[in-house]
Amino acid sequence: MKITFRSLFKDIKQSLIQRQQIQIPSVKGFTSFVLLSLLIYIAAAIVFAPRENLDFHFSNEAGAITALSAIMLAITSGLAWVAFFLSNKKDNLLSYFWLLVTLGFGFFAQGNRI
Repeated sequence: MKITFRSLFKDIKQSLIQRQQIQIPSVKGFTSFVLLSLLIYIAAAIVFAPRENLDFHFSNEAGAITALSAIMLAITSGLAWVAFFLSNKKDNLLSYFWLLVTLGFGFFAQGNRI
């Protein structure tokens, strides 16, 4: 099967036309909520730090920022796990990448809390 550049560009153009017709819900509200929540969490870690050690949550492994990091790593591992199951087909090497990402981020999340 010979693929020419002309047929490749024709297929890409048709794909772009079809993608413009797809209605995708906006994630701006969710993204704004997550960013605002993170900023409030970090501000609370600064405000509620012990008076004698103001950088407690940022320099201590028992601090709130380390817990936030572990939560974010665990969420990333979970999303990679979902991607692994969605791409898990026979002869699909990409699924092994997602499995490796899942294990890596899961390991870092657990190592962050130990």
